[in-house]
Amino acid sequence: MIRAADPVMSMLSALLDSNVSLMDEDSFVYHLVSPFESYPRALGTTMDEAVVGTCNAVLVRAENRPVRCDYFEHYKVGSQAYSAAAAPFLHDDGSFGGALLLNSPLKPLPARAPIMAAVAARLVKRLFLLDRKMLQALSSMAFFSPLIQLCEEGVAITNEQGCLLSANDVVGGLCGSWASAPYGSDSLGKYLVGGDKTLRAVLERGEGEIVRFKRKRGREPIEMTLLAARCVDLGDGKKARVLRFGNAGQQEVKQGSTDSDSIPAACPKHRPIGQSEKWLAVDRMVRRVAPIKVSVLLLGETGTGKEVMAKAIHDYSGRKGEFVAINCGAIPKDLMASELFGYEPGAFTGAQAKGLIGKFEYAHGGTVFLDEIGEMPYDMQVGLLRVLQEQSIVRLGSNEVRDLDIRFVAATNQNLDEAVSEKRFRLDLYHRLSQIEIVLPPLRERKEDIPLFVDSFNKELCGELQLPYSPFSSEAIEAFLHLPWFGRGCGQKVGHSGVRIGVRMYPLETRELAVEAVAAGFSLTEAA
Repeated sequence: MIRAADPVMSMLSALLDSNVSLMDEDSFVYHLVSPFESYPRALGTTMDEAVVGTCNAVLVRAENRPVRCDYFEHYKVGSQAYSAAAAPFLHDDGSFGGALLLNSPLKPLPARAPIMAAVAARLVKRLFLLDRKMLQALSSMAFFSPLIQLCEEGVAITNEQGCLLSANDVVGGLCGSWASAPYGSDSLGKYLVGGDKTLRAVLERGEGEIVRFKRKRGREPIEMTLLAARCVDLGDGKKARVLRFGNAGQQEVKQGSTDSDSIPAACPKHRPIGQSEKWLAVDRMVRRVAPIKVSVLLLGETGTGKEVMAKAIHDYSGRKGEFVAINCGAIPKDLMASELFGYEPGAFTGAQAKGLIGKFEYAHGGTVFLDEIGEMPYDMQVGLLRVLQEQSIVRLGSNEVRDLDIRFVAATNQNLDEAVSEKRFRLDLYHRLSQIEIVLPPLRERKEDIPLFVDSFNKELCGELQLPYSPFSSEAIEAFLHLPWFGRGCGQKVGHSGVRIGVRMYPLETRELAVEAVAAGFSLTEAA
């Protein structure tokens, strides 16, 4: 099984920058492929619910279908920094036969991660059944096409010499007729401005480099950013290189160009939903401050979209590094310093042998989102203040100063003025973090945005569950408009396979709230 799974797991890990592991039907994790040299992992453990609580491994066994488990959906505090997904291997009778697990400790998995895990599980099973013909199947990268086409980023697969073997539609649309050329006969450099010389230089310098793809019919080139270059071992000495590209702001090299058939966004913007005047004012402010390297403090009730807005600031800023979210209330106090600053090998008892890169260092060139900043322990705040001031860190157990380039966005639902007066929050840190303050209005203050939320979440859920799109009835929308919406843009998402979603399909609590809110004459009797 491991022999069949390794090529697929390596490909999936390269596409998602995620740990990929195998679990047997008794919940024992027996194999792992990871892009990280040192990070906590579950290899060699049994993922029993009584021990680990709610997580992707427990959910996939219980539900026997592709699942997702993100952040605070995990029971264990130590797992609440993870974005996770899983898909089962099924016996011929449909019973659970183990699972393929995804665990991303440093960034959210894409929305399609459960589907990608399911496709990967099918590919593993196919290779396992092929047995001796496995290498023949892997001789063509077309085998991985169902997986790479699910990636929203641009993906190109080359051999070790840089010859193009496969690409998803994002890159394929740029490379034109590559698919009709003999397999592996064209260098990827053929499609880049500067040719093979550019390709070699980009691969030597690595992630973050800008490449320019030639356009068909003499059009201006398109700039894309190399997000990652990973080597995948396909077995029997055969290797492939997986290159992931992000679209550089949906802009062509030629300024002012408005070419209408430019490629789809490889890295979609995290655009918050809203058309109300209050929300548009917030959006205008975000767009103005995003390109400027100032610290931003997002204020608002729980569920007003602070993390989505932080991601939007990162997207609009054009910064090439990672967006790293840190929940200051979720990391145990004793582990916070090592999680944020990292440590050298042997820095303390129990330290990993290879040390650990901290989240600040991982975010170099990008954005750090400090969620629930009001929950950060007081004695840790001085360390954060120094990072803000000096833009540098020192790992635990080291004397080496590491210079960083980080943009900070913080968020809280607390009154930090009160926290300062009560000596729970440092005044100097408050001033450093709040160079720009943005207050996010709750949904109850912008009810004209509710239909947009409903439709957006409906489409998202239908896509995740692979259900046909089912619109809400007008009565259902009207009921939403009368809910109190205590901060949250979305309290629950409800899946229902049908033609039309009506009030009767709401959870009982939501129905009762809606009925109470419109008791003065509004009828909820019709629900198709």
